[in-house]
Amino acid sequence: MTTPVQAVSSAQEEIVRAIGDQFAIEGEFVRGQEVPSGHINSTYVVTYEVPDNLERRYILQRINEQVFKDPLAVMRNVECVTHHINWKVLRVKKDLGGQTLSLYPHKTGRFYVQGEAGGVWRCYNFLEGCQTYDVVENTRQAYEAGHAFGAFQDLVSDLPAEEVVETIPDFHHTRKRFEALMGAVRDDAAGRVAGVEDELEFIREQEGVVDRLLKLQASGEIPTRITHNDTKINNVLFDVETDEAVCVIDLDTVMPGLSLYDFGDLVRTATNP
Repeated sequence: MTTPVQAVSSAQEEIVRAIGDQFAIEGEFVRGQEVPSGHINSTYVVTYEVPDNLERRYILQRINEQVFKDPLAVMRNVECVTHHINWKVLRVKKDLGGQTLSLYPHKTGRFYVQGEAGGVWRCYNFLEGCQTYDVVENTRQAYEAGHAFGAFQDLVSDLPAEEVVETIPDFHHTRKRFEALMGAVRDDAAGRVAGVEDELEFIREQEGVVDRLLKLQASGEIPTRITHNDTKINNVLFDVETDEAVCVIDLDTVMPGLSLYDFGDLVRTATNP
């Protein structure tokens, strides 16, 4: 994975080493570097020396407990989905081929460790030869991102939604989002409402559709499925040589939801410059 990294302090590197050494990963610790582009979790690339003087890299992450109030529930969701995807890929391809996310177990058998200084940590495989994009640069990338998230939904389509739990309440509850926006408009705390009156009028005109998906879900006309819930271009890994999508990452928001949430969110983020 082509990932911009930066050096960490010696004290931070010792923390990363102590955490990494508790997972069932091969090699001896060489270095730890921070990935500064992450907006929520603290992410590190850790390098270990393996036989024949080769190096192998892994991803260590500390879950942001300010955002995710129940990090162990997040981990249960991530474990459930990654294990299911790997099981399905193995049944078809017989080899993961370095194209799926995998969690490494802690020495207790859990797939996370609680650090001495606090926090819940996990360890992923590092997918070599991949890169991410922050914005969609062309229609080919948009197609590949759509294909990747479609493949994700297909892979988890036979996994009951009850197998995962809601970790961010009402994340895509459109009625509550609409009411929160209208409340912010009434307060106008930043004094910006006057500059976006046309946009706000357009949004008010759409209020009639705000509850449509919620009602269809409640009636059972649209099934509740396992959804990604953060479908943006930088949550897709692309092959650096072919520029084809390899897999979807950042599974912390995986929850029960509607497939249309993922579709709509990707259209919104992919077409917004």
